[in-house]
Amino acid sequence: MDDQADTGNQDSRMGQVPVNDFSSGGKKTNYWLVLGGLVLFCFVVFGFGGYYLGKKSQSLPQEINKTHVQPTVVPSDKPVSTGWTTYQNTANGFEFNYPTSFVRQETSGGERLADFKTADGKELLVRLDNATFTIDYLKKYAPTGGEASAPQQQTFGNNSFYYYGPGGGGVCYPDQYFTNLNGKILIFNFIGCDNDKTPSEEIKAIERQILSTFKTDNKTLPSPTSTSQPITIKYSPKSGWETYTDEVAGFSFQYNTTPTQPYNFHQALGNNQAGKSVSIMSCNTPPNNHEVCLEQYTATIYSNYSGGPLRDWMSKNINDYPNCQRYYTDVAVSGKNAMLATSNCSSWGETYVLLPSEPQMIVFLTKGYSRNDNTGKITLQKWINEALSTFKFSR
Repeated sequence: MDDQADTGNQDSRMGQVPVNDFSSGGKKTNYWLVLGGLVLFCFVVFGFGGYYLGKKSQSLPQEINKTHVQPTVVPSDKPVSTGWTTYQNTANGFEFNYPTSFVRQETSGGERLADFKTADGKELLVRLDNATFTIDYLKKYAPTGGEASAPQQQTFGNNSFYYYGPGGGGVCYPDQYFTNLNGKILIFNFIGCDNDKTPSEEIKAIERQILSTFKTDNKTLPSPTSTSQPITIKYSPKSGWETYTDEVAGFSFQYNTTPTQPYNFHQALGNNQAGKSVSIMSCNTPPNNHEVCLEQYTATIYSNYSGGPLRDWMSKNINDYPNCQRYYTDVAVSGKNAMLATSNCSSWGETYVLLPSEPQMIVFLTKGYSRNDNTGKITLQKWINEALSTFKFSR
């Protein structure tokens, strides 16, 4: 009866909402009290949990930022001072340091200024391209597949370099760096790969260190537009020499047909056409008694000179090496104003002497570079000097 009374009272308090009896062992439990305890427990757990997570989320960006500011280890571009040697090129006015593991090799001259090799076959080759420095010209050195792409500009120390790396295919490509050296192109080639088509990261780190030590001495570098001291060639006809006369163009000069030893060296008249051109041959008779003659110089007649600067006329009419640096000086030939231009772009170089006589321009051309790059002085080869000392206009 007591159980019934309690149940009735409970039902009346709850608005007649039935409550199931989950009693055990004959005892009743107040489940509303248990439910309230659970709610309170969840509130405490989730409240403290939310507080903790909130604090954690505030500190997380700081921890991420701390992770991001850690320095990335990369090969240093700073020069290495110990255990390195200095290479100096006084003729062209530059220097750089290199590690002693790169042993300097003998070079044959020409555009190959210096060559260095390691015991495991890596190589640094330093070359000078005498063409005028332009970005478009550098594209001739682009790797396979990148012929239309300009090189990437990079800065080491105070100097700008232009870089070409690997191209297409599975071959080994050198790392090529180009810099403007007094209007010409100085090239650093780093050669040698290890199971790849580009030098290893270790070699690339050395590349950056070497280029960071590169220096130029502007005081020793000749200006690309500088002119040497004028050359004066006095009229001095030679006894016993043959005379070539061009009646159409109105000039004459002499050449030496008298054999000299050894091997009977002498000059001979080559192909010629009045008013057009004439060539003088250098001949000799070696021990096999078969005479050999090679062209020594030519004189070509142009009929389109109407006055003005000789350099301007030359740039429009003689453009054999458009990207090549020429050096100029004034020449007086038999009292007439003329101009000499020389460059070192072909295998042997070439030297021009321009003699104006409106409306004509007589241009002497001979093989050979006439400038001393150490001093900047221009001197004529003996044979062209002798020819010009006998040159005269006949009208």
